[in-house]
Amino acid sequence: MPEKLSPYRSYGQKLISLFARLLFSGEKHSLIELSQMLGCSKQTVLRLVEDIRMSYDVDIEETMKETRRYYRIKTAGRTPPTLPLTDMEINVLLSERRERRGQVKSTFDLCF
Repeated sequence: MPEKLSPYRSYGQKLISLFARLLFSGEKHSLIELSQMLGCSKQTVLRLVEDIRMSYDVDIEETMKETRRYYRIKTAGRTPPTLPLTDMEINVLLSERRERRGQVKSTFDLCF
């Protein structure tokens, strides 16, 4: 079995990172770009895309340009679709955002 490209990130972390990137950017991302961003194989990105489609019933547009595949989440206008996220999923997304900004706090510090 080949060595993992990113052994310190779980499948769930990659799934949420991909979902957030596609949802909030509104741009098309190539399969190669996504695999490099996530530190995993293209096959893993394909599995992640399919898991997002099946779990959240999200319409992920797949297009081909020359020899590259591109993915983006279709949105009505510029507003991202309303998706049923649990408190835990929201906290994970926010904690990743804080970590990138250097403001690491507990992931359970939100009051809803």
